[in-house]
Amino acid sequence: MFLARNYKLKNVTYFSIIGTIVGIVIGFLLQNIDKIDNSEPTFRGMFVGLFVSTTVGLCEEFLFLVKFRSKTYLFLLLFRILVYSFVFAFFELLVNSGSNFFIKNLTFNESIYTALYEEHYFRDLVIIIFIAGIIIALFQVRRLHRPGDLIKYITGKYHRPEEIDKIFLFIDLKSSTSIAEKLGNIRYSEFLIDYFDDMTDAILMSKAEIYQYVGDEIILTWTFADGIKDAKCVHSFFDIRNTIELNKEK
Repeated sequence: MFLARNYKLKNVTYFSIIGTIVGIVIGFLLQNIDKIDNSEPTFRGMFVGLFVSTTVGLCEEFLFLVKFRSKTYLFLLLFRILVYSFVFAFFELLVNSGSNFFIKNLTFNESIYTALYEEHYFRDLVIIIFIAGIIIALFQVRRLHRPGDLIKYITGKYHRPEEIDKIFLFIDLKSSTSIAEKLGNIRYSEFLIDYFDDMTDAILMSKAEIYQYVGDEIILTWTFADGIKDAKCVHSFFDIRNTIELNKEK
């Protein structure tokens, strides 16, 4: 569990870094669009990007990928956009109001009023939500594929056959036939969904690709270099087994 938390927090850090960079770029573009002769919009964009991306990273790693993993694509897309729209709106208003309060020496109420009605707040919010909607949609499509697959499809890598060294791990469920007979078709299928769900974090930590599911079997694969680095291909099995042990009562 400790390793899984560290892995998730590392991913949140990546979100924060990327979001901060995107925020700086958007702030710089708005600064030029509005022909502002100081760097205040760029700095505002940096802080909005940092706060928003950190919140998004925490939601993705500790909420959507855990609590909402079984929800449909459409539900997750709409719910993400709704949640993140509120996040964007809040931090955009917070940063802009704070900037007015501390830099322009306005009162608290004046800072909020200026941020809302005199600084293109709603225009900027629409731009941010539009960009975020595209990113969220692409992010969810990416989740439907193995890591790197989408880029390989786009670049046509699979149209050019080549030999590569791969490591495979085949994991079968012990006594699956007797479990299926005991639970029945529907409950056994639900059991398998939970079983694969429980091992997902361990698989993600190992950087493995899920090659395919075959009944109760899951086939994982790594490039040779990735698999032997820190013995990930070996540790992943024990991490999965420990996860199943922790969830055995469920």
